[in-house]
Amino acid sequence: MSIFKKITLLFLISLSLMVVIGYQTDKINTQRVEALITQKYLQDADKIFSWLATATPDEIQKRLTALELSPIATPRDASMKTILMQPHSFGELTILKSADSEYLLYIRYMDDVLLLSDRQLQKSLQDQWLFNILVLLDIAVLVIIFFIILKMLSPLKEIISKMQAFAKGKYQSRAEVKSRDEIGEVARTYNMMAQDLEDLITSRQELLRDVGHELRTPIAKGLFAVDALEASPSKEIIHKAFSELERLISELLEIEKLHAMKTLKLDTFKAETLILEALSRLILED
Repeated sequence: MSIFKKITLLFLISLSLMVVIGYQTDKINTQRVEALITQKYLQDADKIFSWLATATPDEIQKRLTALELSPIATPRDASMKTILMQPHSFGELTILKSADSEYLLYIRYMDDVLLLSDRQLQKSLQDQWLFNILVLLDIAVLVIIFFIILKMLSPLKEIISKMQAFAKGKYQSRAEVKSRDEIGEVARTYNMMAQDLEDLITSRQELLRDVGHELRTPIAKGLFAVDALEASPSKEIIHKAFSELERLISELLEIEKLHAMKTLKLDTFKAETLILEALSRLILED
């Protein structure tokens, strides 16, 4: 597995864990908050029902203000989520959650209907939103860090690509990395190594080519001189030696061509054939 896949996998695992932890924490906090709100609203509802039965509207308004409850002009609608509903002798009480996460107390007593909100309680619940915002910021920072790391490691692909090209015989392949960090240092080190290897390979090729061509001239002259000699066993040995040298030079140049082309011809033969071929090239008198 490549380092990029490993980093991506770790990022996805971290992101998933953060999302799950954030979701579960928000769920637990929501349940805790709803339990506290339910307890408070139930206590307030008991008082309000008794006020609706005995007090005047002005007195009820003053007492609601003392409880930090404010009437809501918006009527109850179907989009509100019901948290708790309890029947009453002459009506009902319902704790609702609006679309904007505001908790409301709905009271119906005979012909009187009240929809109330505890403003002070709503302010205290803003800490929960702050926690959710922090979780989202953490996720955003994690995503940013992930892309920054990928950006920092992206030159590795360039280095790997150039190394593979160099291994295939493209000796001019160089990594174009401008960064000043450790990855940039690796790229510059590779470029220096590739340049040294290219120089060595070029020098070797030129040396073999020059040596091969330079040796062919004296060998050809030697063969020409041997042919001018009278027939004798020594002449045959000398002629065979020069012929063997010429063959070796030709094979040396051919091997160099094969190295340059990176292609080899594979064949199957018997060991006996190889031995006989080697014996036939011995410069010995029959």
